[in-house]
Amino acid sequence: MDKIEGILAVDLNYGLAKNGQIPWKSKTDMQFFRQKTINNVVIMGSKTLASLPKGNPLKDRLNIVLTNKCNSNIKDNLLFFDEKTLVDFINDPIKYTKDNDKYLNSEYKIYIIGGLQIYNLLCKFCSTIWLTKIKANYECDLIFSKELLHRFATNNIEYEDDELEIIKLTN
Repeated sequence: MDKIEGILAVDLNYGLAKNGQIPWKSKTDMQFFRQKTINNVVIMGSKTLASLPKGNPLKDRLNIVLTNKCNSNIKDNLLFFDEKTLVDFINDPIKYTKDNDKYLNSEYKIYIIGGLQIYNLLCKFCSTIWLTKIKANYECDLIFSKELLHRFATNNIEYEDDELEIIKLTN
């Protein structure tokens, strides 16, 4: 499905996080992430949700959390899915987005935003990966598997400066 894209940032060694947090602060990467995902669907795991400011869902997006545990503290732009419901959503997103379309633009996309288990599970559905490579080693303890990117043939550098490069990977 062309509407599903992955978006992630890694350090030089493909590190995603250290001690459960993103160890770098990049205004450029955050602006890029926001510009791509605003008014779209974002899919994440429960640890990624917990790592967001105050554990709140991202504003102006439909947030879907893949989890085995149901959460009764549901906000109106936050849905909790198990794996079966997520597959159903991927096959028929309209059924789940029609009541939440105030957060979505008419040409919305679905962005996989992490963490590691979610990337491992869902990268196979992505037509595009937006990869921000931070040009430093943060000695992360959570490492993204580069093997997940092998099926993406085209690498276009969309942006580059001294701090990072943003690469669009397509298959």
